[in-house]
Amino acid sequence: MIVYLLLLLLFSPHTQALEPVSVAISLEPRHGVSLTPQVKLSQQANKITLRCANQTLTVEQEGMGDINNLVQRYDYARFSLLTLPVSSGYGGVNIFYRLVRLVGNDCSLASHHDLVNPELMSDKVASSMKSGPRYIDRTYQLNTDGALTLVSERENYAYFCLEILDPLDIAAIDCNSRRSDIDFTVGAPRASFYASAESESPRKSYLIKGDRVHLLDFSFAYARYKVAFHGKTITTGWIDAAAIDLPQ
Repeated sequence: MIVYLLLLLLFSPHTQALEPVSVAISLEPRHGVSLTPQVKLSQQANKITLRCANQTLTVEQEGMGDINNLVQRYDYARFSLLTLPVSSGYGGVNIFYRLVRLVGNDCSLASHHDLVNPELMSDKVASSMKSGPRYIDRTYQLNTDGALTLVSERENYAYFCLEILDPLDIAAIDCNSRRSDIDFTVGAPRASFYASAESESPRKSYLIKGDRVHLLDFSFAYARYKVAFHGKTITTGWIDAAAIDLPQ
C-alpha cells in the first residue's frame, strides 16, 4: 500500500517538478572543461566549442566585449541544459544565449532560436529582451526530453501587454491578470479617429479631453492606440498615442 502511494505521488501529473540545479562554468582561453568523459567544453578567442560523442557544436561570439563569458549548466533529472553566451545588445542589457541540451554524452540544440536573458525553471524557460520602451517577453515550454517549445510571446509596455504569438480578438491585455480590461483617459483637447494605424486621413468622429476609452491594440511603429469608445454607440478606431494620459 505504501509503495503504491509513493508511485502515485511520483508519477502524478500534479506533482511539483523540481527546480534545476545550476552550476557555473568558467572558461579560460585554451583550457577546456570536461563535463563528462566524452564531452568537453572549450573557448579560444571569440569561439566556444562543445565536443560531444555525437557531434561538435561551435558558437561564434559577437559584441561581447568585457561581458563575463560565464557558461551555466542546469541539471535536470533526465538531461542538462547549457547556456552559451553568443552576443550582446542594447548596451549590454540584452545577452543572447544558445541553449544546448546534453543527454549523457550526446548534445543537441534545445531551441533553434537564441534566447535573451533566459531564466530556467522546472517546467519552462522565460526570456525577456529590452527594445526601446518595451520588453519582448517569451515563454518556452520545457519538454520532458529537454527540447523547448515557444508557447507565449508578448510586447510588454509596462501599462499593458500585447499578445504576439497567438493574439486574441482583443490583443491588449493586463500583463499580470491577462484580462482585457484596460481603460485610458483622453488628455488632448481633441483626438481624431483613424481607420487604421497607418492612415493619414482622420475620420469625422473624434474624442475630447476626459473621454474614457477601452484599449484594444497598439501600433509601436505608428504610435497609435486602437480603442473603443462607449457612447450612445460604440465607436472603434485608431487614435494618436500622444492624445492619451497614461497612468502615473
